[in-house]
Amino acid sequence: MRVVLFIALVILSLMVAGCTSTPPPSPPVTTLPAPVSTAISEIPSQAMVGTWILTSMATGEDSPIITPTTAINLTILGDRTLRGNGGCNSYSGPYMVEGTTTLYGRSITIGPVISTQIYCRATSEQEGTYFQLLQSTSSYSIDDDHLILRTNGKTYLIFQRVS
Repeated sequence: MRVVLFIALVILSLMVAGCTSTPPPSPPVTTLPAPVSTAISEIPSQAMVGTWILTSMATGEDSPIITPTTAINLTILGDRTLRGNGGCNSYSGPYMVEGTTTLYGRSITIGPVISTQIYCRATSEQEGTYFQLLQSTSSYSIDDDHLILRTNGKTYLIFQRVS
């Protein structure tokens, strides 16, 4: 017992002795100018802002067009956030509209999207596909009262304006 107490005292004294040394001098502080962003970021088009309901989606080159079996909606807000319901779970996330135009429309980045985690047997697979396509979106276009989000020419989500 005395040996254990002695070892504990030696360790404690070594720790305290290590704390009494003076730290090395700090290097001088240099103030750098704030970085300037070269990416063009625009306020979202007012045509995007509103509530949309999903009417169809396609997952790739040889896949059939999928008509949702349950209501999936998307609300785009002017503060660069979006929210909606994927058929079972509520979701939300940020988006960024860029100033570039692609073959399929204007550039947009969506996500990360977060959602509630309720399991709904009838809609789980459809909702998972929707969330995957939504976060993979790289461009958007608006045609009359339809919003088209695309990852490429054959993978897309088509919405109709509700409000």
